[in-house]
Amino acid sequence: MLLGLIIGTMSAIGYFFMGVPYFFVLAVIAGIGEMIPMVGPLLSAVPAVLVALTVSPGLALGVAGFCWALQLVENNVLVPKVMGQTVGLSAVTVIASLIDRQ
Repeated sequence: MLLGLIIGTMSAIGYFFMGVPYFFVLAVIAGIGEMIPMVGPLLSAVPAVLVALTVSPGLALGVAGFCWALQLVENNVLVPKVMGQTVGLSAVTVIASLIDRQ
């Protein structure tokens, strides 16, 4: 839930500053999509890119890049930090266990 709230908030801020129409609705979709494992972030990025495409192809490309960068930050920074605090392990241990899983 916490990761969904963080991603939703960061998406709302990013979409707002990029000038994406319906940025709040798209950010809520991103926050909810965050709770679906594996495919949720990808599925929630599709509507944002499609709405941005109605404005311009450049904006759609920018939104796609923003979603990709947001996922990089989430997977490499937020998830280890939140999981480490929740479980009581260090971030390094969480990262190592996530790497081992794949």
